[in-house]
Amino acid sequence: MARVRAAPGLARVELERAELWTTAPGAWASPADLPTEPGLPCDVPGTVGAALRAAGVPTDGRDLDGEDAWFRIALPAGDGPARVVLHGVATGADCWIDGVGQAGPTSALRPHVLAAPAGARELVLACRALTPALAGRKLPRVRWKTRLVASQQLRFARTPLLGRMPGWAPGPAPVGPFRPIVVERGPAIGARVTATMRGDDGIVRVQLDGVAASAATVRCAGAAAALTATGPGTFRGELVVPTPPRWWPHTHGAPTTHAVVVDTDAGPIDLGVVGFREVVASHRPGLALAVNGVPVFARGASWMPVDAVAMGGTADAIRAELVRLRDAGANLVRVPGTGCYEHDAFHDACDELGLMVWQDALLANLDYPTDDAFAAELAAEVDALLDRLEPSPSLVVVCGGSEIEQQATMWGHPPEELSWPLLDTIIPAAVAARRPELAYVRNSPTGGPLPFHVGVGVAHYYGVGAYLRPLDDARRAEVGFATECLAFANPPAAGPVDGAGVPRDGGAAWDFADVRDHYLGVVHGVDPAALRSEAPHRYAALSRRVSGEVMARAYAEWRRTGSRTAGALVWMWRDVVPGAGWGVIGSDGAVKPPYWYLRRAWAPLALVTTDEGQDGLVVHALNDGPTAVAGTLRVRALRDGHQVVAEGTRALALAPHATVAISVDEVVGRFVDSAYAYRFGPPGHDAIVVTLERGAEIVADVVHHVVPPSADDGCLSIEVTPTAAAGCYAVALTTSRLAAPVVIEAPGFALDDDYVTVVPGWPRRVRAVGVPGAPPPVVRVHVAPR
Repeated sequence: MARVRAAPGLARVELERAELWTTAPGAWASPADLPTEPGLPCDVPGTVGAALRAAGVPTDGRDLDGEDAWFRIALPAGDGPARVVLHGVATGADCWIDGVGQAGPTSALRPHVLAAPAGARELVLACRALTPALAGRKLPRVRWKTRLVASQQLRFARTPLLGRMPGWAPGPAPVGPFRPIVVERGPAIGARVTATMRGDDGIVRVQLDGVAASAATVRCAGAAAALTATGPGTFRGELVVPTPPRWWPHTHGAPTTHAVVVDTDAGPIDLGVVGFREVVASHRPGLALAVNGVPVFARGASWMPVDAVAMGGTADAIRAELVRLRDAGANLVRVPGTGCYEHDAFHDACDELGLMVWQDALLANLDYPTDDAFAAELAAEVDALLDRLEPSPSLVVVCGGSEIEQQATMWGHPPEELSWPLLDTIIPAAVAARRPELAYVRNSPTGGPLPFHVGVGVAHYYGVGAYLRPLDDARRAEVGFATECLAFANPPAAGPVDGAGVPRDGGAAWDFADVRDHYLGVVHGVDPAALRSEAPHRYAALSRRVSGEVMARAYAEWRRTGSRTAGALVWMWRDVVPGAGWGVIGSDGAVKPPYWYLRRAWAPLALVTTDEGQDGLVVHALNDGPTAVAGTLRVRALRDGHQVVAEGTRALALAPHATVAISVDEVVGRFVDSAYAYRFGPPGHDAIVVTLERGAEIVADVVHHVVPPSADDGCLSIEVTPTAAAGCYAVALTTSRLAAPVVIEAPGFALDDDYVTVVPGWPRRVRAVGVPGAPPPVVRVHVAPR
């Protein structure tokens, strides 16, 4: 049922600490076998791996799935009996309260409730070793295998695959209570809350059970309506909210939410928040999303837990990471089938921040059983997820998992030979019953003659990327909607660029550092192997930024006027292990250089350029926002990094949610070979600089380089000044010659931009935010080598 945030007489305590012991499988039978000495301290929520990490115990090469894990947790004192809600234990557990056994969870992926008698003092969980438990399972026989997962037997277990995928998420495997354990006392209120649109009006439907009241009234967004009593303690009703402010993805409007409260004669019941929005998913022929009647170019990334070892993270850490994703210009985040259902704090933050959520069922790659018992377990899992997320306006797509169709088809099975009741019946039935307004996608990828064709349905597009296609394949492939794309081995901003953390597909002779090296040669015209040995500093500098440069080029093609691409999600947002992983953010939370390129490529108000050959350079002005933008578009051609050899302006009016394409040749008004397509001798300019100006303010800009800029550090000047905000400083960069990319260092301070282009004639301004009261930042800048 939907979450009840507060109600009269309802008390909740979230448990925080446990003791942990690990043993050989079956070594202990019951809590009577626990030693008298204290166990290893363990956070709750938490995992065995996180507890060992905190204690400095290495887990490399250790199979935590091959051990039993015992957790002893003190229960809080309180009056009367209680409910102990296990929100997620990997992977299932035997349970005892004060030594008395109770049926425990058999799945890591849905809640389980235990009954605690009055005065209960202790909860014990025994997470039995998964490896031996699965060893004897043979039927049904697998129709295909995957090299991405450590064991095909994991198809029988409802547990995250994260930590069990050797090529990029090798472990430790998650074992233990990785989601909250909550002790509840008071009324067990069941609630269902939905918010939909009827024309321009919002409709809130409420169902309540177990309410100790004789009358109830629901309030939302200034409207109220009495609920009808349908039995003892049960109420049902509908509230019409006239023309409420709608919920939007933040790129396209305000993500407005409204509190829902039920007033009873016993006191108010807080049912959380809802948002009013309409989501339409269409195919053209790729998937396309429209929110409140407005087509939305969806961009963002696949999400992994903030702390992959603990399989979670604090509510504050989750929200801070989502703020960073929002601030990068993303408007859609995918929780993939290889990850884990997320904490309530994740979905609360997405509702608040205006980040749409694509939710995969936790099914990926494997040939899952289709017997009645497995089907019933999956149905209960999806029901529990959708009950929990029933009021969430940020949830827009539910998908049947990741790469199941693709894996089977690549093993040679024609799609029509395979039975898919999990994808075609069970999951869509659950969605239709609880959130019929959501888009349902069968699998990721899906659609087309084969499910991994990229122009139809939903794609995993790795043409530019793993399959080493030319950069212009991003346009020629006519990608419809990519739920995965642009995976590279992204090095940290400092430290080694190769080695630890580099992902590899199972069985492949190459890894994703090889992919990055390929595009290093394509973009910068170098031999990566020779550069690595002869000029390692330059090799590292180029390696740190080349994937960002490729990502920016791809998104320019996908967001341009006339593109048929309706969405593209980078694989992935944050690494699960240290090093040069797929993540745009490191596992330690540090920003990697591609982040800055994506931040500009995803901006709601942006300029991008595309090279149209003999038709010259075209500027695409993009305004995702809800208000019109008017200003002056200025185009300048620069020679030698500073001399303006051609210039033109034109008035530009951008309607809300609009994209306009403008020829550079039209703005300049004469032939300058803007794209350097005709090549009548050496290029007449180094770069085309395009700015959108509103008075003295530059609100968007883009630079198209014809030849690499030749500026050095001596061209740059820095001015640091405090702002009105405590601990925040403005860093203004100026240059005498076009400089790109300029890398900024401000130790102890967080920047809001980096790897920037600085153009003569106007300063590039960057904010540096530190701890209030700290000394001003010591800022250093340098032009990255080319």
